Amino acid sequence: MKKNTLYSLLLGAMLSGCGEKFLDLQPVSNVTTESSFKTQKDIDLAVNGAYTALLSTGQFQEYYNFGELPSDNVLKPGSGDQNDFNNFTVRPVNAYLSRAWADHYAGIQRCNAVLARIDAVPMDDVVRSRYVAQAKFLRALMYFNLVRYFGSVPVVTAEIREVNDGYQYDRRPVEEVYDLIIKDLTEADMTRTGNILPAAKATESGRATQGAVKALLGKVYLTRGNYPAAAAKLGQVIELKEYALVPDYASLFQAATE
Repeated sequence: MKKNTLYSLLLGAMLSGCGEKFLDLQPVSNVTTESSFKTQKDIDLAVNGAYTALLSTGQFQEYYNFGELPSDNVLKPGSGDQNDFNNFTVRPVNAYLSRAWADHYAGIQRCNAVLARIDAVPMDDVVRSRYVAQAKFLRALMYFNLVRYFGSVPVVTAEIREVNDGYQYDRRPVEEVYDLIIKDLTEADMTRTGNILPAAKATESGRATQGAVKALLGKVYLTRGNYPAAAAKLGQVIELKEYALVPDYASLFQAATE
């Protein structure tokens, strides 16, 4: 009898300690937006995540489908979704289109999350500006690909926190997309504190530099036919004195000089 009473007391104590929050736990194996964006380290990881988006299949892994297959540089015999690009017969159901669209906007969402949340995180202003510049560079790069692939696309600059929020965006004119690209790159190039990014080689390999930002902005101007602005911006890349043309162009295609 005493043993049954003890068990009952223990069970009652255990149950009384189990409130609603006992089952309402954040995943311990995954980082969520609610558990992150608290420290500078969190922002660093989030920016790294934005860079990682460039490795997704629909971004640069399949870039050649859009940039090379429709040209005279590559011939892709046969049939299927990839051959559509070769024959200029790309259908709306083409899998490469949907992957490019989804993977680019997934990367843009990561950039938008950093830009939306970084001001609330305590850190040095110079470091903050560097993260912001990198996120804007990456967002501009992804939109530059999208606008050249699809023409008019939705311009999303806010973090999407609810699924239904995404339905408010429709496709915007090409000019508006390029306005955002130029604005992002201009702000990444020159912040309130001047050139916030390193000139040519980042301390951590793979991060955006002044050379990358200026070169991309120059290419955007060139694509838009604004040749004076392109010449001026690309001239700044030369003035960095960090880059040079190889003396032998053919060496670019040799394994030994890769």
